[in-house]
Amino acid sequence: MSELLSATLLALIVISVGGFLLAKVLSTVNERMNEISQSALRAENRLHQALDIAMAYIDSSGNLQVVVASGDYPVKLQRLYVNSTSANCTVYLTNGDQGPVEGFTVPPYSLARITCSLGSGAESADVKVVYQGGEVYAHAQRV
Repeated sequence: MSELLSATLLALIVISVGGFLLAKVLSTVNERMNEISQSALRAENRLHQALDIAMAYIDSSGNLQVVVASGDYPVKLQRLYVNSTSANCTVYLTNGDQGPVEGFTVPPYSLARITCSLGSGAESADVKVVYQGGEVYAHAQRV
């Protein structure tokens, strides 16, 4: 009787441990699949975003003016660099909306003007606009 009881207990222990391991593996696989799915969705959203610099110039007051155009999808701006230095700039939309570059969303098929104060002595500037889908570059001259 004790051999039968010990065999039964051993079988229950093996089944319990196996069930626990199987549940843990399935949970890990499910979490990883969710992470991959979310990562793919973020990558797809980044690929849809398109931004181009229509023009960039420095006006007579020493302000950098950058006009950007968006494509088929909204574009989330992240940062603007002037001569490889992060700049504090303001984005203006044609509908009157405005805000700082960081986190600003340009609607689809829109033009946005980005203004940065460089000072009266600035003659030229290398501009990099970083957005969720990539980066665009331009060179601005004083006009």
